[in-house]
Amino acid sequence: MERVLETSHQIIFKNTKILTNDKRWIDKTIKVATWNVRGLAQKEMELAKELANMKIDFAAIPETKKKKKGSKYVDEYMMFYSGVRQEQRASKGIALYIHKKWEENIKNYEYINERIITSRIKSARGNVTLIAIYAPEEEKADESKTFYKNYSL
Repeated sequence: MERVLETSHQIIFKNTKILTNDKRWIDKTIKVATWNVRGLAQKEMELAKELANMKIDFAAIPETKKKKKGSKYVDEYMMFYSGVRQEQRASKGIALYIHKKWEENIKNYEYINERIITSRIKSARGNVTLIAIYAPEEEKADESKTFYKNYSL
């Protein structure tokens, strides 16, 4: 099988307290990753299986090239995605894969635009906000300038 998933980056948080389905707080190692798949069409299930093999809890997936906004289950993950309007050419797009064991901890999620999606997760120490961002490429100078002007902290 052709390898369509190119590279990932992981961050590991150890001894993080999470709430279980039976309302107990336990220590857990959390794995967060980013993975640019350069278009998600026909790769959703393969990506979910790779994330599960690596025991990833949360993954930001930029450059999905999906249209519209939505959410769905893909194998062991919930996928929240935000893309361009239906009438536009497929480009940009951002997705957030959240392992289903975290489903009870999800407080909300928000589609900001085709480049930004957020989700609030409940933890023992308060809420954690996950922000997945797909910033414009450097060679798109005008789009980059506008993006960073609108979203600088």
